Amino acid sequence: MEFYETIIGKRFFEHQLPRLLDTLERIGNTLENLQNVSFIQPFSAAFTTESQEEELLALLYDRVLKSNGFSKATRLAKGRQETLSALGKLEKTLSKEQWNLFLQYNAAVNLHSSEESQEMFRQGYGTAIRLMAVGLLTNENKENGKKG
Repeated sequence: MEFYETIIGKRFFEHQLPRLLDTLERIGNTLENLQNVSFIQPFSAAFTTESQEEELLALLYDRVLKSNGFSKATRLAKGRQETLSALGKLEKTLSKEQWNLFLQYNAAVNLHSSEESQEMFRQGYGTAIRLMAVGLLTNENKENGKKG
């Protein structure tokens, strides 16, 4: 027996899937017509406390995005090779003291860049959640007969 022939399968394909598709379409339409999202800031804060959100986002950024191949993306490989080549040339031209200073500087720049990337990820994640919530709130208001 195939899944679509079971009671659960029929329920999924006849009731749940159409509702899911309608909801996604309404969210998409709302986002296309959206003009003002400032009212949703308080709503988004209700999802988690700030410390929980920071922990979740750090986990997502560090363990999911970095470890699932983002750092190995082929379009980044060329830039990485050029960087390593330039780094090798620089090491050969600098004195040992200058090279150590450069390594300290480079570590500080890399730390800043990593923190900046994580903050951009956090901001992007928050924006995505707010935009999704706007669609849900607007559609909920329409279903209840209110203007959204």
